[in-house]
Amino acid sequence: MPDSSNPSSPLHLSPPDIIRWLSDHWHTSLCTTQSIYRFPQLATIGHNAPVRTVVLRAFHASPLSIQFHTDIRSAKVPQLRENPQATIHWYDPIERLQTIARATTELHHGTNPARAAWEGLPVHGKRQYSQTDTPGAEMQAPSPRFAEDPEYGWNHFCLIVATITEIDMLHLRKEGNIRCKLTPEKTGWSRMWLAP
Repeated sequence: MPDSSNPSSPLHLSPPDIIRWLSDHWHTSLCTTQSIYRFPQLATIGHNAPVRTVVLRAFHASPLSIQFHTDIRSAKVPQLRENPQATIHWYDPIERLQTIARATTELHHGTNPARAAWEGLPVHGKRQYSQTDTPGAEMQAPSPRFAEDPEYGWNHFCLIVATITEIDMLHLRKEGNIRCKLTPEKTGWSRMWLAP
């Protein structure tokens, strides 16, 4: 239950309840594009400190992990192959709550998990991976070109599974900001309070 001194802050929940609170938001985001938890920012280690917005596609409770899709030709793929560590950022402007998850990623290309994710995509979603131009390549006009073969898109489809190893949450409040770090332990999640 929330701490009585500030029942409105999710950071005062017990660590397992904070994880459930986040999981509820992630679950809701899978059903609506209006949720800010649907479109986090993914940061990888590479040239120019790359950060991009991704679409949350799925999550699993144990171990806590979230999933994204990408084109195997995109710059993030070699970056994650070289260093699988990534940072995922959400900001809720209504709650004024920042959530930063640090994660270890695993790439699935041509695997059974990737195929299952691919089959779950609508036709227009699959079509995005059938573009003949490499993501980030210069174009003469904003007119993407698509291959006719539907399997062309499958060949470029990549599933990213990010297993969360740490969560840093900051709640901005008029009465004083609060911040904590959550880490998974053998017996469950532990919390450490941090200076905001």
